[in-house]
Amino acid sequence: MCLVLFIALLPAYAAEVEPTVILFDDFSDYAEGTVIPAGRWTSHVKNDTTKSSGKAFLEDGNMVCRFSIETANTNSGPELTCTIDLTAMEDMTLTCRAKQSGGTTCQLNFYSDGKLNVQLASISSTTWTDIKVVFDFTGETGSYTATVGGVTTSGSLGEIYDLTNCEIRLKQNITSTKFGYWDDVLITSYTVPIVDTKDESEWFAWTIPDESKAKGTAIDASFLLEKPAGKHGFVKVAGDGYVFEDGTPARFWGTNVVFNANNMSHEESDILADRIARSGYNIVRMHMFDASREPNIFAPNTTRTFDEEQLDRLFYFTAALKQRGIYVYMDLLVYRKAYAADGIEDVEEIASKGWYPESHYDPYLRFLQKEYAEMLLTRVNPYTGLAYKDDPQMAMVGITNESGGVE
Repeated sequence: MCLVLFIALLPAYAAEVEPTVILFDDFSDYAEGTVIPAGRWTSHVKNDTTKSSGKAFLEDGNMVCRFSIETANTNSGPELTCTIDLTAMEDMTLTCRAKQSGGTTCQLNFYSDGKLNVQLASISSTTWTDIKVVFDFTGETGSYTATVGGVTTSGSLGEIYDLTNCEIRLKQNITSTKFGYWDDVLITSYTVPIVDTKDESEWFAWTIPDESKAKGTAIDASFLLEKPAGKHGFVKVAGDGYVFEDGTPARFWGTNVVFNANNMSHEESDILADRIARSGYNIVRMHMFDASREPNIFAPNTTRTFDEEQLDRLFYFTAALKQRGIYVYMDLLVYRKAYAADGIEDVEEIASKGWYPESHYDPYLRFLQKEYAEMLLTRVNPYTGLAYKDDPQMAMVGITNESGGVE
């Protein structure tokens, strides 16, 4: 059990970041006539239906893609692929030169997630053409600006879900045995700026103060709460707000308590309830106590009976909140796990974290949820003498978590 305090220190400064050279290939370090090593580029023939073969090698200091075909096909040709990990990159710049020997085009393409995002250049010239492309990955969708032979275009790369597996592909489309030339391929990138916190020499650690020393101090807002919760009767809707049964306006400011923080030991529950009261919260959303994470309120390997010890802890925590003037908003179905022992068929097809999506339309799951709600809400809490259904501390009950619709 812990309370986490997040403190933002301003101003923050972006440290200067040197560009990362992802790839530089002027191809001059390859031996004349040798095939381009696969460790730097991966070469393959795209369309095998042409009975074709292709190789990339060095010729006069430039990379040459030589391609032979037996069946003419305008969408075939060798591709030289460089795989790039762009994780944490905010932009990338690619520069190169390209030309072709006639009867072909040289294409520069960018791929991510195994799909073509954009064709950045298509070179039909037999003289060297300069290419520069600047990528931007900072938005919801990537974008690019490409300058090819002095002509600039820009556009969207679309959504890129996985930046770890992106590709630059140098490709040929040809109709006869011709050559494509690539040279001076340079890819650089800048990482996302690093936040520099500057001088931390005067920083100090902040720890939660002793619980007993916090009571009655300036940070103790528990005096604002009316005790016990429920003293004005049940909450009901009035216009666009809430009132208690006796007409007192009902206003709530609350927090979440999740997983087994709802069913801790009695001593821990008192400490947490005190802390919530001192924070001025007058309602708690009791959330995920049905989750598959253990311990929860269910017995092992079933959700049709309770773990009596964990249920007792839940009851005690509820009572501790009530004594301090704190109401409850209880979620009944969040991450309840499906078990074959509960008579549920096709358990493996139901969401592993819980079956509240399926409970909207499956009659048996709805039956189980009604059974569980009756078991929980009608059981008398030994620490209050009331069942949840009869206790005005229960301000709200969520039948199904975040049930705005079914996807």
